[in-house]
Amino acid sequence: MHEILPNAMPPLIAEFCLRFCFVFLFISALSFLGLGIQPPTADWGGMVRENSGAITFGILTPLWPAGAIAFLTIGVNLMADWFLQRSGRIRQE
Repeated sequence: MHEILPNAMPPLIAEFCLRFCFVFLFISALSFLGLGIQPPTADWGGMVRENSGAITFGILTPLWPAGAIAFLTIGVNLMADWFLQRSGRIRQE
C-alpha cells in the first residue's frame, strides 16, 4: 500500500477522468439520437435535440446545454491535467 498506491494513483485518476468524459459524451450522444434517457427525464443531449430546429431561425437555445457538455468535459480534463502536474508525473512546458 505504501509503495504501489502512490505510484499507481496518478494514472488511475487520469484514466478515471478520461473514462468519465467518454461515458458522459456517449450518454449525451445517445440522448441526442433519441436512444438514451427518455424525455420525462432531463438530459443535456435531449435538450439539444429538442431545440435543434431553433438554430435555423437564429435562436441559440441549443447552445446552452451543448456549452454545458463542453464545459464539463473540458473542466474534468483540466482537473486531471492539474492533478498530474501537481503529482509530478508530467513535465510543465
